[in-house]
Parts: sequence; C-alpha cells; structure tokens
Amino acid sequence: MKRGRLLTVFTVAFFMFLWTAGPAMGPSAVMPQDINLGNHAVPAASFYVKPLWDNIYDAVNTNNLQTIVRNISEDTPFRIWYPLHKEPSPPLADAWEYANDTLKSYTSGNMYFRLMTQQKNLVAVKQGTGSNLAPIVIVGTISSGYSPGANAFAASTAAVLEIARILYSKSLTNDVYFVLVNTITSGYGGGEGNLGVSELLDELQVEYRRPVALFWLSLLMYESVEEDGDMLTMRSSYSSSEYRQNEFLGDIAEIASALSGSDRVLQQGPSGNLWTRTGAYEADERGIPAFVLSQTYLDGLAGGDFDVWDATPYSFNLVEEAVGLVASLTAFLGTLGKNQIPRFEAMIPVPAFESETIGMAVTGESPLQVDIQWAGSISLTVELLSPEGVTIISTTQSDNNITMSPLVTEAGLYELVITNTEMVSSFVSFSIEHWQDYDQDTINDDEEYQLGTDCLNADTDMDLLDDDQEVFIHFTDPLNPDTDADGAMDGVEIIYGSHPRLRDSDYDGIIDGTEIDMGLDPTNKDTDMDGIDDGDELDLGLDPLSNDTDKDGLLDGIELIHETDPLSPDTDSDGLSDLFEVVNELNPLLNDTDGDGLSDLYEIMHNLMPNNADTDADGIPDGTDWAPREHWINDVIPAGFGVILLIVSIWILNKKRIYGRTASS
Repeated sequence: MKRGRLLTVFTVAFFMFLWTAGPAMGPSAVMPQDINLGNHAVPAASFYVKPLWDNIYDAVNTNNLQTIVRNISEDTPFRIWYPLHKEPSPPLADAWEYANDTLKSYTSGNMYFRLMTQQKNLVAVKQGTGSNLAPIVIVGTISSGYSPGANAFAASTAAVLEIARILYSKSLTNDVYFVLVNTITSGYGGGEGNLGVSELLDELQVEYRRPVALFWLSLLMYESVEEDGDMLTMRSSYSSSEYRQNEFLGDIAEIASALSGSDRVLQQGPSGNLWTRTGAYEADERGIPAFVLSQTYLDGLAGGDFDVWDATPYSFNLVEEAVGLVASLTAFLGTLGKNQIPRFEAMIPVPAFESETIGMAVTGESPLQVDIQWAGSISLTVELLSPEGVTIISTTQSDNNITMSPLVTEAGLYELVITNTEMVSSFVSFSIEHWQDYDQDTINDDEEYQLGTDCLNADTDMDLLDDDQEVFIHFTDPLNPDTDADGAMDGVEIIYGSHPRLRDSDYDGIIDGTEIDMGLDPTNKDTDMDGIDDGDELDLGLDPLSNDTDKDGLLDGIELIHETDPLSPDTDSDGLSDLFEVVNELNPLLNDTDGDGLSDLYEIMHNLMPNNADTDADGIPDGTDWAPREHWINDVIPAGFGVILLIVSIWILNKKRIYGRTASS
C-alpha cells in the first residue's frame, strides 16, 4: 500500500480558515494579507493548476449524482445484460435511454452515446483540439445483475455522466471517451477483466487510437470505520524500478485531492476483485496507464437486493471526490499539450520550529523553477530533495525571497522542505513550474508543442516508433507513420532492418512496403538467393520466395543461364525434366538432342544414347538403324558363317550321293 497524503496542509477548509480568520500561530505570526502572490515574474506561457482544479471541484453537483443514482436504481432494477444474445433486458435498455437523455441535457444535445462493439458499450466522445492525439478514457458500469445496484453500478454511471458535464465546457487537446459498459467479466462468471472494455480497446487499437490513460469508476458510496475506510482508493499497477505514468498520475492525484479536494486519496497497488474484475485490468494488460477509483473495502450490500441509493452506510462523499479527481486529472492531461507550463502555487502556514513538505511530481527534463516568498523578519531554510531523498539544493535566507532553478533530469517525486527555525510562525507562498514529459519519450511538453507531436503519447503517429527515436535517431517524421510513403510504417521498417526514409532499401525495384506485405526481405534484393533480383522475378512471373519456381530441381537463376523456362519443369516437353537433361548433358531446349529422329525420352527408355545419333557406332543413325544398339558386323559374321555352312552341307550331301551311286554300280 502506498499511503503518503501529499500536501495535507493544503486542505481547503484549513486554508480558508487561515485566510479569513487567521489566528496567530506564534508570538507575532505573519498573516497572509502581507504577501503579494503576484509580485514575481510569471512566464506568459503558464497555466495555473490549482484554480483549474478548484473550479472543477466546485462544479461537482451532489444533487445531480443523487438524482441519477436514485432514478437508475429505483426505476430500472434488474438491468440485466444477456451475453449470449448480446441483448439488454428491458430495464437495462431503459437505463441506456435515461443515461443518454441525461448526457444530452447536460451538453445541450451536443454529446450523446452510441453503441460500440458486440458488448454494446455506450460511448460518447468529447472532441479535443488535436485530431491526431490519443484519447483519455473514463469508464463506468450501468447494468446491475439481479439487484437495484445503486452502489455497485448506478453510482458509477452517475460519476461518468457528471464528469462529462463538467468537462464539456473545458477546452482540451485530447479526445475524452466517456464509456458505460455492461458489467460482464471475461468468462461471464468469475474471470478477469471486462469484456466490454476489452473489445473497445481492441477496436481503438485497430483505429490507432491507443488511450493514454483509462479511469475505471466503481463502488463509490460505502464508507466504513475501519482504517482508511473513508478514503477514495486509487488502484494502479506501479513499477518497482521506473517512475512511469501510473506513479506520476497517482502522485498528481494526491496533490490535486490535497490542494482542491477533500484530501482523501489513497494509492494502492492492484489487488483482489476491485482490480482484476475491472476494465482497468484490461488496459494494464495492454500497457495502458490504468486506474481504479473505488471505495477502500468491499461492502456486503453492493450487488444485492439491499443495494439501494439511500442505504444507511452509503454516502456521496467518495462519489464527489472521485468525480472531482478524475475530471481534474483529465483536464490537467488535456492542458499539457497547449504549450503552457504547469504552475503550482499556494500559501501554507509554517509554524515556529517546524517544517512543511511539498511534493513535486516530475517527469520531464527541464529546469525546475521554484519561487518562495514570505513576510516578516525571519529566516527560512529550504531544501530540494531528489526522489531518493538526496539533497540537491539547500539554502537559508532572510530576505523574504528564495528562487531555485535546478535542471532536473530524473523522473520522480521530488520534495521541497521549508523549515522555520525562528520563534515566529509565518505564512509562506510558493510557486513551482516545470515542463513535464508525461509520455516519457525524452521530449518535454514544450518541445512536443514545437514539433506538433502528442505530449501524452510517446508514439504520436502510432507507427511503432517513439517520437524521440524518430526525431533524434532515424530522422523520420513523427507525425507521419510512413515517412517514405512506401507502404510500410516507420517502426515496421526498423524491425525489418529497412530504411524508413528510402522507398526501396535494397534497390531491387520493389518498394519496401510491398516486399514486407509479400514476405520478402526488403534489405536483400534476392530474397530466395536464386541469383535473380526480386523485382526481376516478379517481372518474369517467378516466385521471389522460392529459388525453384517450377520445382524441377534447377534454381531459377540456373534455368536462365541454360535458357530453360523456370516456370516449366520440362521446357522442351520431351518427358524428361530440365534438371535430368542438364545433369546428363542433354539439350533441355530440344526433345531430340542428337537429331537422330528419336526423342530423348524414347532413347532413354530403349537404352540408347540420346546425345549420340549413332549409339552402336555402325555408321547408321539410330533413327534408321534396324538394330541401333548392335553394330552391323555383328550381323554379317553370323550370316557369312551360315552361308558357308550351307555350302559345305550341300557339298557333303552331293558327295554322299555320288559315293552312293558309285558303290552300287
């Protein structure tokens, strides 16, 4: 648990008491009327944070909150969402209509809800002055399961509507999404997260509208006598090593609550159902700064039949604080991009021999301008402590004015410690100015304004490359996701190793975006290493991802050398693959390599030599040879022997006849 009630001395009631009545705190206390808050130089480009927050907190209308909670919980109980059919019960549909009518009445009809995603979230958008800037999302729940759901959900709906009413008249740079979801957790039973928020964030991601912060409001009416039971808990996922947006906004929330609210904000890490079953869990899983504003403990009434708007343990104190706080944080974020340096100033009592500590949440690298004034002939010691508690500056002055302007480079919560070592109490006014860097892209808000980039989003153009990398490393346009207009986002080109300022990094005739879409290597002109540039392969109708387009065993580049067709495994259509013919020294462009009148395939099948017109070397071409595998002499010798044998046989027979006649005579 992170407790730390910052600037508790700024509680409004106490401040007003000191200002109007102001009894002396010492033998001769210096009263605030003796101090001129405006007698030191104020930069023209400043916006005064406390007056902005005061105006917002003062605008919170408790009657509006009570009316909405009462009407929704009493008039439309059993606001059931049917997840399988994606349809609301009639009371839930009536509650949707009531919420929409209320929003339109608050904004003169200029804002209204529309249904988004299959979970039918109610979404209304307050347009910011920057069309390309990432949105801030404020979410509540409207359905109730099987109960009136005054605290469980109606108060959440009322808070979102009241925040929308307050912010409607504010000029903010970034869009603000006001969302009412139907309370369905993942898995429809006891899962984690919220399906409505999950689908909404996925849809926004597709539209390159990744939020810079998400506030989830739920369970806001129960106060208990347990420790911190009267506190508004701000749950978030805090980093253990870096001061990120979650830590920064958590500290700003405590400062805002102490300066202008009821000083009842308590920071906590994520724990239990008050975190895991919310839309903030969904945002945190996606790396989006996310916050749950709720009561500190679960109560036994929420979500049951007795969860009615006027139940005895319920009050609207936490609802009011949550509305004022979320509206203040949203307005603060939505003003950072106007090139007006945030100016925190106030007046605090510093009793004799005591110290007061002022917290300063810092994210950007810029001078920290601190001005301190007081009246009376007393000395004050002022120390500036780093987030680690190391003293950066320490000075003691008695001339009623101290000015500090150290360059701070480390993000974190700094502390300004004012110590009164005199016997006389005094009132001290201070002002603190510092350019922030909420998105922590190392470009502070002043520089972002000059560049035209979004000071709340480290990647303004959503091209997977942070603004500082675009400006200082790759020299690409942080406002254009595709600097070289080659069809590939700058960040994608960096991932693939191609040049985000060259349309064709490997000079193969194909622009990088097309290569990436096709699965080619934009940094290698011959992706498949077949000896043919990718661009040439496309011109030839070949596959630049395969080094053997026709799958005949010959690389496409080798086929071009042999002038064979890389799109046909048998260029000469002789029944023998090009690879076979090349390996066996046949001509893959002729079906009769040796020109003997017999096709290469026929000669192979009949054990002839397709690259020799006269296989048996008998002087008779295979095509006309009666025995192309046998030399003619092999026929002549047996034939001659037969003739001789015949002659001898006839001669012997003839001799035998003559001998026979002689013997008989």
